[in-house]
Amino acid sequence: MIDELQRTLRERAEVVVARPQPYERLLRRRRVRRRTTAMTAAAVAILIAVPLGFKAIVLPTYDPEPGPPPAAVAPLLNSPTRGSLAGDEKFLAGLRERAAAVANVGRGPNGPHMPSDPDLIKVLFAGDVGTRRIAIVAGLDGWPLEALFQGSVGDDPGDLYNSGSGELEPVVHTDTAKMGSDRSETYLLLGPAGASIDKATSVYSSTGVRRTWTPVAADQGYVAYPDLTWRERLRVRMGDMVIWEGVGGRAPDAAVEVDPQPVLGHGTAIPASYAQMAANYLAYSTGLSGPGAKYRVLWSDRLTMPGTKQGEAYAVVVQAITADGGGPYSLYVFEAGTEDTRNLPIGNGTAGPPDQAFLLLRLPSFAAMTDDRVYAVAPPAAARAEFTDASGHTVGIGLSNGVGWLNTPAGIDSEVRFYDGGGALLATRQFSDKDRGASCDEHDPSICDGPISVRESRPAEPVR
Repeated sequence: MIDELQRTLRERAEVVVARPQPYERLLRRRRVRRRTTAMTAAAVAILIAVPLGFKAIVLPTYDPEPGPPPAAVAPLLNSPTRGSLAGDEKFLAGLRERAAAVANVGRGPNGPHMPSDPDLIKVLFAGDVGTRRIAIVAGLDGWPLEALFQGSVGDDPGDLYNSGSGELEPVVHTDTAKMGSDRSETYLLLGPAGASIDKATSVYSSTGVRRTWTPVAADQGYVAYPDLTWRERLRVRMGDMVIWEGVGGRAPDAAVEVDPQPVLGHGTAIPASYAQMAANYLAYSTGLSGPGAKYRVLWSDRLTMPGTKQGEAYAVVVQAITADGGGPYSLYVFEAGTEDTRNLPIGNGTAGPPDQAFLLLRLPSFAAMTDDRVYAVAPPAAARAEFTDASGHTVGIGLSNGVGWLNTPAGIDSEVRFYDGGGALLATRQFSDKDRGASCDEHDPSICDGPISVRESRPAEPVR
């Protein structure tokens, strides 16, 4: 009986398909969260159906990860509990006990886990936001797990739904899923106590993005929107240091216009549905949507892709068309036959019109290892590209109609020179092949700081 239950749980988990998102890091977290959610629901349903007389499934317990929490997340963990229920000690104690009992359901043996001891769990937020009751907890060990609980106003800890979990980051931001007849788009952005929060007005062009930032009222280091049916670009600061920047809410419902045929004959056309999804994701990221918003495909192709079920994926670079003819672009790669998507921060940027755009793009990976392929997409006159790294080593590749690729390990910065068929230099570009940090503006890498490595950052003082 136990073997049958475990097999059923595995089958339920395997049919979960992550809804694609335009950011690989967030996608990875949301995929873990959705898998956790599905496993939790399956486990509850099956346990209820177990006849009396059979032994219940015993969930594994986890010892705390050795060491203090990483320095990057210590300010958040050291902050007092916030929210309208922060002073309800009975509720908080019940929430810690519930998190210890259920937060690890569906999580595999690898990655962070919630400590089984409620005393090693911190409630970061507990309160009512509009019609929702939201609670966020995290472990107080060397690799903290964050878990999100939600329900309706008035629910006790035992009534709240464990809607997801993932590695704790310096700032927590969560779109709360719709529940039943409640269709409100709750959004919570939680920074450390003392943090400042700003929202942006953005103007895009072929040369970059100009943002004007306006402070948001956030006396306790967080903002909570009961029904965020519009799109906001927000950032969280500790003094002058930006520790998070991203998008909250959703873009307007108006569909954007995109022609799935790649311009200048770059690559081959892919199914129109994938080009449309990619344009929608870029519209969500930039806010360039609604009537008059137009997008084009700069390059697309069907590629072999390790780590996918069919061994293939669709790659597409879409660009928003702004007033000067260029605009922001992003590379999205879809697993063939699914909506599962990958996007790397280094696959985003701004460029001029297609006949002036020289792009350098590393493919995101669906496997455990980084994909070594870096694509060059240039005007058709470009016949060759030469990559020169910091040591002076140069590798050249031929371009067909302006497109070609080479294998190169991740993390290497290069100067890339593009030549026409007669050997004349057409353009020089810098390729910075590094993961951009939490303070990065994905369409303006000039203001990106170095990446925040949560696990590798220097250990902090013990959390209070």
